[in-house]
Formats: sequence, C-alpha cells, structure tokens
Amino acid sequence: MVDRLLVVGEQRSGTTLLTDLLDAQPGVRITIGLLTHALRAAAAMKIGPRDPLSERQRRALTSALNRGLAQARLDEIAPSHARTLDALIQAAFETASEGASIIGSKDHEPVSSVRPLLGSGVYILYIVRDARDVALSRARRGERDTSRSTLKWRRSVREALTVHDERFCLVRFEDLARDPVATFSGISRAFDWPLDLDAVANWRLPAERRTNTSFGQEMRAVDPRPVERWRTHHDSPSVRYASTVCASELVACGYGWGPHTAVDERARHRLEQLYVRSRYEAGRRARGALRSLRRTLGAGSVG
Repeated sequence: MVDRLLVVGEQRSGTTLLTDLLDAQPGVRITIGLLTHALRAAAAMKIGPRDPLSERQRRALTSALNRGLAQARLDEIAPSHARTLDALIQAAFETASEGASIIGSKDHEPVSSVRPLLGSGVYILYIVRDARDVALSRARRGERDTSRSTLKWRRSVREALTVHDERFCLVRFEDLARDPVATFSGISRAFDWPLDLDAVANWRLPAERRTNTSFGQEMRAVDPRPVERWRTHHDSPSVRYASTVCASELVACGYGWGPHTAVDERARHRLEQLYVRSRYEAGRRARGALRSLRRTLGAGSVG
C-alpha cells in the first residue's frame, strides 16, 4: 500500500502539474522539496537508506531535513535516536503529514540519488518530458547555457530506464497533458493504488494560484498546448543540442527523432567532446590562477 511517495523529475518537466493532481486526491499531501537537502547530503556522504549513522551523520541529515520542513513552514524534527536515513525520513514524513494518510515530497533530483529509497519502501513517481521541450523551456526562462542540464536529463533518464521495481513508475509529461485520466489509471495499476479519477478529470487550478509556465499563458486546467513546443523552434541551438545528444534516450522514451536532422553519432560525440573540453579548460584556468595566487602569497610571506 502506498504511504510514502516521492515525485521526481528535471525542472520544467511537469512535476508541479503532477504534484497538483496528486494533491487533489483524498488523503494525499505532497510537500515541495522536503527531501532535497537530505538526499544531496546523503549522496555526498555516500549513505544508503539503511546504513547505520554516526552521531555526526545523524545531526547533518537531521539539519538537512529540517531545512525542507522549514521551507514548508512545518515543525522541525529533533536529532533523535533514529539510526538510519530511512528512519529520519519517516520522522520527517510524519511531521509533514498533518493528518494525511499518504505523504510525499516533490524534488528535482536525478534517479540515481533517489533509487536507493526503493529498498526502504518509498514509492517513486518519475516524470519525464521531451528533452527538447525541457531545453527550450529553460532557455526561455533565462538559462543561457542549457547543455549542462541537458546532459543531466540524459543521465537521469538512462538510470530510470534501468529501474524495474514495483514501487517505481515512469510517467511522460506528454501523456499526462493529453490524457490525465488515462495516465492516472496507469499509475493506479502500477502501484495497485485506488485513485479518484473523477478528481483528475475535474481538476482546476485554484484561482489564487498562478501557473508555473514559461510561455506567459495562464493554464487553469490540464492543457496539452505545451506539448512538442520544440517543433516550432527546431532550429534553436538548445533544441538541436538536446536532439543530438539525447537521441537514443528520446527514442527509448517513445519521442522519436527530430525532423530537422538525422541522428549523427559523430556529431553527438563531437558535441560531448566540446562540452567536456570546455569544462576542463575552465578548471585548468582556475587551477592555474590558484597556483599563481599561492606563489604570490608564498613570496609575500617570505619577504
């Protein structure tokens, strides 16, 4: 039975829409970013959900979870006798539940970070959107270089496609936008979770809330218009880059090739080389500047 739920996906992938529709279900409450800081801290310390925690690790993870609770204006949890990350997450979920029978968190984390939680009984809903639309949306919101986020999309989708677990369900934004009832029917079957499909069919965004769209349109209900926006901007550099670099992942997710270019593995490899080289050059320059500064400081101290 679903009791703890994690909604994950890249930014601009429809995580907010999916969260709103889940929140409309009876007894369900989704908190935004409850686990983000804790998941990143656990990944940095290489801690699994059921690994025994030292006192230092427990305090660090408790502090990270409290940051998520504070963002949601909820009471904090105290450093307790909990011996694992899973127990701490359970305590945070209980604090955030406020009477709901199913509590969840929406986080923009890669699948590799959240996958270990499957072993502790957390259900994961992963929403994916066409990388070309994600890149276009991020560019329209002011992101100057979408190459890094595009490669992050590819890594996360690659990981998601290898997950075969009854507690993991992959949802496409395009399917959700075109037919939310059918999409929620699929979630219901995947998790053996009886969902109120009438609540999905009749969902409307509350008047006091604004929509989370980068296209300047107020979408008060589930709206298919954002689907495949990239087709009218297929010559955009961010779209072309995503189309080339994520070609195999796009096909694996059922999106297919772009109409403007054939898949060219040499071009894909060259783009990856250029990206890696640019990152290396930036790092090399930073290291050179640091060595120069150290020499200067060393000379000054001798003098």
